[in-house]
Amino acid sequence: MSQHYEACPGVVWRALDDGLVLLDSARGLYFELNASGRQMFEALCAGQPRSALLAGLAERFDVDPTTLAHDFDALCQQLLQQGLIRRIAP
Repeated sequence: MSQHYEACPGVVWRALDDGLVLLDSARGLYFELNASGRQMFEALCAGQPRSALLAGLAERFDVDPTTLAHDFDALCQQLLQQGLIRRIAP
């Protein structure tokens, strides 16, 4: 079963030229992503199945698919642990 995610309630984010920032003002948490992290986050919140999401990212990045999947999963885990995203039903 594919995982789907969204930003947690109260978390706001803003895309920048060179990345993205997420802010949870209630907890005083600020999290910054670089340009590739920004594209991963935006794809993550688009509601696509993981396989389609990774295929789309692979078209944008010159990276081994295994490395891309590992990096994407690590980002998801980090954002989940920080309480910035949550899993939702597809």
